[in-house]
Amino acid sequence: MILKGTLKTPFKLIKMDSNVKQGEKAAILAGTTTLFFALSKLIIGIIAGSVVLIADSIHSFSDTIGTIIAWIGLKISQKKATKKFRYGYYKAESIAAFIISGFILYAAYEIISTSYRRLFILSGITIPIIAISVAILDGIFMFSVGTYEIKVGKKTHSQSLISDGRESRTHLFSSSVVLIGIIATILKIPYMEGIAGIIIGIIIIREGIGSLKDSTFSLMDISPDKEIEKKIIKILRKEKKILKFRDLKLRKAGMYILGELTIMLKKGIKVSEAHKITEKIEEKIKFESSQIESIVIHTEPFKSKKQKIIIPIKKRQGLNSEIIDHFGRAENLMFIELNGKKLENFYYKKNPHLLREVRAGLNLIKDILKENPDILITKQVGRISFHSLRDNLVELYHTEDSIVKDALNNYLKDNLKPLEEPTKEKD
Repeated sequence: MILKGTLKTPFKLIKMDSNVKQGEKAAILAGTTTLFFALSKLIIGIIAGSVVLIADSIHSFSDTIGTIIAWIGLKISQKKATKKFRYGYYKAESIAAFIISGFILYAAYEIISTSYRRLFILSGITIPIIAISVAILDGIFMFSVGTYEIKVGKKTHSQSLISDGRESRTHLFSSSVVLIGIIATILKIPYMEGIAGIIIGIIIIREGIGSLKDSTFSLMDISPDKEIEKKIIKILRKEKKILKFRDLKLRKAGMYILGELTIMLKKGIKVSEAHKITEKIEEKIKFESSQIESIVIHTEPFKSKKQKIIIPIKKRQGLNSEIIDHFGRAENLMFIELNGKKLENFYYKKNPHLLREVRAGLNLIKDILKENPDILITKQVGRISFHSLRDNLVELYHTEDSIVKDALNNYLKDNLKPLEEPTKEKD
């Protein structure tokens, strides 16, 4: 049986929408800033005759393309699922991050190549003050923008924004290279520009490999932070109606997490009740972690060899005890413990509510639930007792047998019929 809750709290929807908008805002800001400095460095680099400024403008143009890709990835990831893409477009954002990583590595290659050539070239430069100013402003502004992108990316769980932010922050280093190169050119110092550029290029490669690793792992459905998994397990363990759970699987899909798990409920539980349980669990999980977009919950009947059966009896005569006609008016209750089909133990409890005029069955149930029973075998049961037991996942079986031994044998042979409704109106 597969049941999936469908309720989404308004807070959840608002938060998801806010995350996407913040991501778009950060991507647009980064793209605009990067493009402005790319054009500035290109124009001033040509006028000043600075090869390193022109090379860094190429670096910035590649960043602009990367930022555009990040923005496109965010837009595509918002699209609703279709018949062709039934799981949505969340991974478009991871693909964008993967592509951006390529631009980071390409930019690093360009910087290293240019820096290597500068080892053997020493040329003059015009308008040095303007060239130095552009390099400094580029480093400061782009580092600030990159930090903002990473902050928003972590908050919204956007891999492409984090990748692009890492690349934007490398401008502090590349701008330092440009600055060193310009100063070295002015002072006629050989090798300095080239050596610094190669070092910075290596640092940028390290950033690119980190982004490539993160996006690749996401595309391969890597499991997210273990803390999220621990939170889900904590929720499941607190739910009393879940007897056992297994196969909890979580995977990253862009800025979201998708998951599935299997829970085991008592045998005989109604589909409607199982649906309520799964819906409640899903809501709790999503409230605990807004990053989780979907959690599919499979339900299975819990199969345990050990069972505790209740049978209402008149006198305590072991397996030969006489079964009383009505559960709520039994003088005694016999508790039978089975391990598979083997009788392990049995014991009795007196009914302290026997003389109550009303709700004898309901009050009796409050007592017997403390014994954690699995099954009630009875001849008659009222409406309130029936629903109270079912709500607590106790299975009910009807018997016409007069002796406990006969009723127990028929249960073990699957000859007893499960009770689907009360046998009488009152308890």
